[in-house]
Amino acid sequence: MFNIGLIGYGNMGSMIVNNILKLDLLLEDEVLFVSNHNMSKIESLKEIYPDVTITDDNKVIAENCDVIIICVKSPDFKDVICEIKPYLKNNVHIITSCAGINFKEVEDYYEGSLSIVIPTLASYVGQASEITSNNRRKGITLFTHNSNVSNPERVFIEGLFDEFSFVKVVHDYEDLKIATILTSCSPALLSLLVEKIADIADKNSNFSKDDVVYLITKSLLGTGLILDDSFETNEVIEKVATPGGITQFGLDYLDSEISEDSKELFKILLKKY
Repeated sequence: MFNIGLIGYGNMGSMIVNNILKLDLLLEDEVLFVSNHNMSKIESLKEIYPDVTITDDNKVIAENCDVIIICVKSPDFKDVICEIKPYLKNNVHIITSCAGINFKEVEDYYEGSLSIVIPTLASYVGQASEITSNNRRKGITLFTHNSNVSNPERVFIEGLFDEFSFVKVVHDYEDLKIATILTSCSPALLSLLVEKIADIADKNSNFSKDDVVYLITKSLLGTGLILDDSFETNEVIEKVATPGGITQFGLDYLDSEISEDSKELFKILLKKY
């Protein structure tokens, strides 16, 4: 029997758990344990997936699981790992989704196999009936591992996330900061841009805001697909923008305005990280 445990059923924890269950990723000899201090948030999970073990006691996860994914707020990570450490099984692999965790800092209170995973809400799997081979994998999941993580441990956990996202292993911790901004933060940052543009377009047309959001998001989706498969960014720009046309006018404005704003944005986010 091989047990996988997850501690913390917030936005990222619930996304990971539901993706695993909706896509039926567990093998016959694998059991999923989920722990959350607020049991009411996970009781409905048990109703839908009766084979899942739920608890509000992290000790249960530590005593039973071979792989433990910790999805709590970054300031709470140390408390959780210190709480479960006395009860951990031998050779357990700890994975945390906490941003800003540094392996060197963690070594003071945990010296075992530890991986950092940075998932993204973009990897959220919708209704099972709508899942196809084309939309099953979405978004980027970032991984970095400490020196204690074995190759089989890497293969297992990366393979699990690879079922619903595109896995990227980052070896340099400083690069992980930038990669987190580009992948994990992007859904919220891009959604804010869509929201602001939709507000303006809504006020200057007869479209409803929902109509405007639909137009923008489908355009974003299409652009992402052709950038991923067919064209470089400069090729898309050249094919869409006509010299002297409306698109070129918009590009000229954005190019002059967004460069400095982008630098300031990254400066702020890296400082917070």
